Amino acid sequence: KDYTAKAKLGNAITAADPWKTAIALSEQETGDAQFTACGPGANGVPADVATNGGKLATEVASITSTAGVITVTLASAAVVGTDLGGKVITFTPTVGTNAVTWKADSTGITNTTLLSALTKNNFVASGT
Repeated sequence: KDYTAKAKLGNAITAADPWKTAIALSEQETGDAQFTACGPGANGVPADVATNGGKLATEVASITSTAGVITVTLASAAVVGTDLGGKVITFTPTVGTNAVTWKADSTGITNTTLLSALTKNNFVASGT
């Protein structure tokens, strides 16, 4: 069960990559460390996808962004299982010396194996 759920979570995480890349590039090009210029459809950032309609991985219901923060809403439990169904993942950017790093958070994911998979390759801010 965990293996399948981790694979589905991995697909959902990867679906946010175009937003992550575009937001990091926008910050680099504009120097906007507050990410205010990194809105949906601006400075190369993809427009929000409010309903999947075949535009995203099947594990994802929607992806939106505001001021650099990316919100990924997972598909229903019928698609991704009860551990992930309808849950929300947020990726929050931080400007570092040489790169933009990402902190991953989740609303509703409680399975420790899945939480570990979510945070393992994402920056975790000190003190959190």
